Amino acid sequence: MGVVYYANYLAWFDACRTELFIALGIRYKELEEGGYFLPVIESRVKYLAPARYDDLVTVAVEVARTTGVRIYFNYKVFREQDGSVLVEGSTVHGMTDANGKPKRIPGEVSDALAKAVGLL
Repeated sequence: MGVVYYANYLAWFDACRTELFIALGIRYKELEEGGYFLPVIESRVKYLAPARYDDLVTVAVEVARTTGVRIYFNYKVFREQDGSVLVEGSTVHGMTDANGKPKRIPGEVSDALAKAVGLL
């Protein structure tokens, strides 16, 4: 078909979110070592146009909002050649302990994320 496999967009969201965390000074490995985990509890992808195998794309992420235990992210995938939006999506992550029980987002993480709200 010559188009990007639909599930790859979720992997791109993950990679983009990881880069955002790094840019904000948040290291996921350190969160886990401190007993904090951030599983995806909801995801949504709206496919507007296909990315083709030769397309160069940019994935943008924003922190839409946070609550005491959840972080909401929005994503857009753009085709670099013409700037068209190919995909819009979102994920919701719940902060948990190692047993999957909700755990309040640490203050330094919450502060860093608050600075990034709405930067898409």
